[in-house]
Amino acid sequence: MHAIKKNLWTAISIGSLVLIDQTLAQETSAAYTYETRYFCKSGQEPTADEIIARIEAPIYDQDVDTGELFSWGWFKHISGDTSRRLFIEIGPSPQSLYDGQIKAGRAFAANPEDVDRFRQICHSHTDHIWRTIEGVLDGTSDTLITVSFSCDLDAARSADKVLAEKLAPLLNALQEEGALEGWAWRQNLIGQGANRSLGLQGPNYADLLLTWEETERQMEAAFKREKTRCAPGARELWRR
Repeated sequence: MHAIKKNLWTAISIGSLVLIDQTLAQETSAAYTYETRYFCKSGQEPTADEIIARIEAPIYDQDVDTGELFSWGWFKHISGDTSRRLFIEIGPSPQSLYDGQIKAGRAFAANPEDVDRFRQICHSHTDHIWRTIEGVLDGTSDTLITVSFSCDLDAARSADKVLAEKLAPLLNALQEEGALEGWAWRQNLIGQGANRSLGLQGPNYADLLLTWEETERQMEAAFKREKTRCAPGARELWRR
């Protein structure tokens, strides 16, 4: 179901479906995340959830057990934007994500009735591949917040520096206190829209929203001091 189209992996072109810049050091080891947002018929999402749990979950669970993937998750919409479900797959390389997608695609192909039913319910989707620049977000918490940012190349470099030097200590401290269970500042490698994203994960959405409120305040102040022009976009809240 999440099989990645070949052209996404073999053709990278600025200005089309791919947003890529030169702000990151290629030698840095980091996590990569494949992220799919599904637009589904209201009230029918539980059937889609059951199909994912029955067909895809065993595939991704096994890949996590063998170390081929770091983690994966299937999240339900709480608030923000119009997508209803979020799939995330996190691994050590784009190849690891691709391999997981191929296995899941084969499992779905063996169940054509489920494929048809899923596509009837979740009729469209958007895909992104993110590279983690700072932090660790594994998607295993009960609640997740994702916030997108649109930056030009100079602003993106400045934002990366602000996150590393100013906000990472704050977010790490919040994680040590238990207010957060993970966070990551990520670069968009493939997909339309924003070229940066901040993800926060925690045990419940009430506490996570309070954490995001403080993070946003600190972020706005740091960006203003450094004259970093990154426009925040969609703010989305998800739960398992």
